[in-house]
Amino acid sequence: GKIPKLILAKNIKEAASKKGKDIFKKTILNSENKEAYPIVTLSWLILYKELSLTTQNFEQAKALVDLVWWITHEGQKFNELFDFASLPEDILPFVEERINSFVYKGNKIKN
Repeated sequence: GKIPKLILAKNIKEAASKKGKDIFKKTILNSENKEAYPIVTLSWLILYKELSLTTQNFEQAKALVDLVWWITHEGQKFNELFDFASLPEDILPFVEERINSFVYKGNKIKN
């Protein structure tokens, strides 16, 4: 098939326009836009909610949570530089809720 030019802004707008709380529908397959990538979706990071299962101490768990927060907030400004789409605004509350739910030995990590 035809390899499309990079039209990142159109892909972002199309994915972000899929409103609603179901973040699993933020995927585009075979867009009608001839210049769009054939597949656009979110990237996923899978972590245990209880971080004592994968980190050695509270400081490591906090560093991991801080990194995930930075990636999903301040780090978003680097996406376009590397040809990635930014998180749509309506997904951030879902992401923040998950980040704020991490615990280390039952104790919340982020307030």
